[in-house]
Amino acid sequence: MKFSFRKPSFKLSDIFNLWRVKNSKAADSSPTYIRTGKTVLRADGKPLTDDDVERLIAFGKAQDFQEEWTSSRTKREEELEDNFFIKYYEQFQPIEHEMIETIQQAKIFKGNIDEKIELCNKAINLFYGLKKFCSRSKGGKLYFADTWEHCHNSRSEDFSFIEETEKLLVDLRLNYDDYDAYFKGLKTLKKDLLKFISDNPLFLQREIYKHFHPRMKYDIQICLRECEKEGLIKREKKVNSYTLQTLNKSEKGAKS
Repeated sequence: MKFSFRKPSFKLSDIFNLWRVKNSKAADSSPTYIRTGKTVLRADGKPLTDDDVERLIAFGKAQDFQEEWTSSRTKREEELEDNFFIKYYEQFQPIEHEMIETIQQAKIFKGNIDEKIELCNKAINLFYGLKKFCSRSKGGKLYFADTWEHCHNSRSEDFSFIEETEKLLVDLRLNYDDYDAYFKGLKTLKKDLLKFISDNPLFLQREIYKHFHPRMKYDIQICLRECEKEGLIKREKKVNSYTLQTLNKSEKGAKS
């Protein structure tokens, strides 16, 4: 599990400390947590789950580095950053939320190559637009650097929040035709899988991947499980894989 963290912005006792914890495997944005004194709550009002506790434990492990990162700050710099947050939060919060949402969309979107590139560009423009807004003052520069340019997780102690999206954009452009073929293939994947299994009864699942686009392995796994739940195919365990076969109408009825 991978996490990225947002630095708590305030050290004043009467103001909330906010941070975001992002799971890279999640399809949607991670919850925001609020700390008041020793109490931690979800900002959306929902009760804490086991996953929330796991995220918060991971956050606690990262706090040591976080405190080390900010230890060189003077009291005046901390005040400037806090004052910036208080004064402009309502202005930049919508940009931050849109940026996070767009980054997540760019990561999981599999519609077509051009729209995915457009989402990456939008996320990158939002990131640097926010940076430009924050760069109007020293406090804003400090806030942006702490919050978005120097993130921390279990795999890296210092990385930019936008760098994965920038790398994705480069990859999409360098491998445009490959991604284009992949996304087009996804549109007919279910139909193509069912035909292949029908034409090749008892075919091993581990061998089926080589007959489709190399990027499709995870998509094929998901699609096969869905087809099994829908009663369209039967999967039987065999050694370290499954044999696959389509079900006829009578078999579908018996299974339902």
